[in-house]
Amino acid sequence: MTAFLVALAASERRWLATRGAREPRRAILAALRALTGLGNGSIWAVAYAVLLLSGVPGGGIGALLLAVAFANVPVVAIKKVLRRERPSQHDPNPLFAGDTLRRHTAFDRYSFPSGHAANAFAVATTVGFLIPGGGGPFTVLAVAIAAARVILGQHYPSDILAGACLGTAAGWMATWGFR
Repeated sequence: MTAFLVALAASERRWLATRGAREPRRAILAALRALTGLGNGSIWAVAYAVLLLSGVPGGGIGALLLAVAFANVPVVAIKKVLRRERPSQHDPNPLFAGDTLRRHTAFDRYSFPSGHAANAFAVATTVGFLIPGGGGPFTVLAVAIAAARVILGQHYPSDILAGACLGTAAGWMATWGFR
């Protein structure tokens, strides 16, 4: 599996090189970083607020907590095993800035799969099940978060695809398990 990921990374590096090395404009860069901030975990709070305002009993907190676990446990486990390097210099997650023991190195430093994409798609799927038609805006947001991670050089496209699949599965399992 690791040899496959190395070959895939080389292929994706070549693809990323063809898109040019232009730095996005300052406003676009700020928007991309804001999207990344949502993917750091803030998206869960936004989803909870939307669920509460929509009248979902208890704000769907049980389903959201299950989705968090189902999305993040496999991400951490896979990153610890595969240790795929990111396509560019790593931007540490600010949520772990005070962790002097660096317990989060394995899932913060490595890229495969994308935790941001897993979280965003888990939220979109969970909200979509709990609020009929509510998943659409969160899906658009999830795609934007995932795209921002590639544009900022933190992930390869395959990292995003794997994270999106994990997150979607997590949302399905969480809402199915909570019912």
